[in-house]
Amino acid sequence: MKIKPFPAPAYNWDSQLLEAMSREKKLIKIEPIHSSFVVLGRVTPHEPDILMDHCRQDNVPIYRRKGGGGAVLLFPGVAVITAAFKKERREELVEIEVFLNGIVAKIQSGILKTMDIPLNIKGMGDLCIENKKILGSSVYSTRDFISYYGIKK
Repeated sequence: MKIKPFPAPAYNWDSQLLEAMSREKKLIKIEPIHSSFVVLGRVTPHEPDILMDHCRQDNVPIYRRKGGGGAVLLFPGVAVITAAFKKERREELVEIEVFLNGIVAKIQSGILKTMDIPLNIKGMGDLCIENKKILGSSVYSTRDFISYYGIKK
């Protein structure tokens, strides 16, 4: 069965990030979430990741971000960590997995300095306590900058 593309409005922070990176060399921001909504990755199909009937019934909006990764449900109590860096050269190629795991390792190290919990990195940029994911991530790269979105539960 072929899945039809699902049109969704753009995730608002993407446009804010593009505008900020036109002026800044780096950006680090933690944004608490105040309402519930779903964000799809750049090419993530909506099925089977999203229960569309439930979203409609509960009036949960669905957006699409520029970065990759799977669908996420954002809700009050969750925070989005954003880190973006200007590339030194426009043609600079970034090894996404190395970039992603490097950022998550720094987040892991920072948490372990203040808490003694069994944190480990799994998959592509997921931070887990044992087998429970507590942080998922997405990367978006342009010719001028690369950005990281981490979703902290």
